[in-house]
Amino acid sequence: MSWYLGRAGQYALVLLAALTLNFFLPRLMPGNPLRFLAGEEIGMLGPAQIAEVRARYGLDRGLLEQYLTYMKSMVIGDWGYSYQMGRPVIQAILERLPWTLLLVGSAMLVASLIGIVVGAIAAWNRGRSFDTVSLTTTVVVDSLPTFWLGMLMIAVFAVEL
Repeated sequence: MSWYLGRAGQYALVLLAALTLNFFLPRLMPGNPLRFLAGEEIGMLGPAQIAEVRARYGLDRGLLEQYLTYMKSMVIGDWGYSYQMGRPVIQAILERLPWTLLLVGSAMLVASLIGIVVGAIAAWNRGRSFDTVSLTTTVVVDSLPTFWLGMLMIAVFAVEL
């Protein structure tokens, strides 16, 4: 039980570190954050309008207050508004979640079936050529970076087929 609690604590620390980096990295970037949030028109706004934009995005508050507000929003599921999609982020995620789960679930099912069949055949033919080839292929494919393997599979299955 204590091992599980330790692992849960590690996961919580990693999540906290990722959220903290996600908060601070954009604020450490050079330039005016208002230009990114409000666009090029920010240069044509007067001081009162700039103050209004800063207040709308919470940039008029202290950094610690912004961070605590951000963390609270992450915990309660208020992940903000997507200006690109024109709706709340959680709504965009929930809209695509069923298809994502279907894709992941079917991929896991196919991978499991292939792995069980290949593993069983390799076990029945232990030490023979099929066992050696399947083990070598597994080690080589497992050592490839997943992002590169993903791009390769997209190129083969989506473009070539």
